[in-house]
Amino acid sequence: MLSTSIDKLPKTASRTTQRLHAMGVHTYEDVLHYYPFRYNDFSVVSPIGQVQPGETVTILGTLESIKVVPTRSRITIQKATLRDDTGKIELIWYNQPYLAKILESANCISASGTIESFGKSVVMKPVEYEPLEFIDSKTKHTGRIVPVYPSVYGLSSKTIRDKVCHVLDTVFENPENSIEYIPDNILKEYGLISLDRAIQTIHQPTKVADVEIAKKRLGFDELFIRILSSKLIKKRWSKEQTTTPIHLTEQQKNDVKTFIERLPFSLTTAQLRATHEILGDLQKPNPMNRFLQGDVGSGKTVVAAIAAYAVFLNEKQTLIMAPTEILAIQHYGTISTLMKDLEIKVALQTGSHKDITSKKTASSFDIIIGTHTLISAKYDFRDVGFVVIDEQHRFG
Repeated sequence: MLSTSIDKLPKTASRTTQRLHAMGVHTYEDVLHYYPFRYNDFSVVSPIGQVQPGETVTILGTLESIKVVPTRSRITIQKATLRDDTGKIELIWYNQPYLAKILESANCISASGTIESFGKSVVMKPVEYEPLEFIDSKTKHTGRIVPVYPSVYGLSSKTIRDKVCHVLDTVFENPENSIEYIPDNILKEYGLISLDRAIQTIHQPTKVADVEIAKKRLGFDELFIRILSSKLIKKRWSKEQTTTPIHLTEQQKNDVKTFIERLPFSLTTAQLRATHEILGDLQKPNPMNRFLQGDVGSGKTVVAAIAAYAVFLNEKQTLIMAPTEILAIQHYGTISTLMKDLEIKVALQTGSHKDITSKKTASSFDIIIGTHTLISAKYDFRDVGFVVIDEQHRFG
């Protein structure tokens, strides 16, 4: 069911499916995971005779008349009169001449928006509307918390909402079609709702507060899948010796200890722990994939510099890539200062500053700091043993 192609969506033009494909939506599962970015609260349904200026409400009634009013500025105004048992109100749209054809055959109309004063009467310029077969028909676009989806040219949020509603009805019409994959005891432990309910709630909440409950579950899933993926990769790597570890002799261990003692400040407990773990990983036969997190100025660069020094002692290179030239220059200054008086060659390679003048000269440096130019150009690096990516999320 989830793998069903969106090409199977009923009453869907080929240009609509093409635009959905362009948005990365290819299957029913993709539709379910195309989430709204905000909501309009049109859940208050009011009798027409009781509406007041400034209220955001939904009104339902029968269409008494509709007309298109041309203007000198070539703007057309569409005016419709909607009536219920308590009174009538004028609905106003601009430049939507097709509305007359859509609405004139409808038995009932539901419209949502803010009531405005107009002379001695009130009007509504609907944000959303929909024709109904009966006054109590189920609504998609009005009379509820209405999701608003990221849209693209030629594909409105309303069209996307229509497709989402169809997929929800199709997938969840049979209670046995559950998409849940996490055991009940884990859901209970973390206070999470089921995935089925979260998906339905994020698209069709009955209360605004319910959205946060759904987001909590969906956020948990995103984090869980990322962690699981990382662990599976790590497990695969553990079965393959895909890297040559560094080997620190007793003398080299003392050299690293001396390097740390030479620092103009004492390392914190957290820095020492991170350094110990990174050096331990570098001596394993499996590639290290470690995320080092800390506040600005907490000393992450120093930890990287210590590891780079250990790698240098094994005659391997270190590459440090920063997202901007300013950060690269900053790291260059910090690491050059820390490596002062040591026989370590540090290079800066950015768009405007190039210590590496040719592909072959890259091998003559021990630590190379730069921007994305490090991977966009082909350099003859010398046995790279350590790679640091600063602010990795900014590289995409």
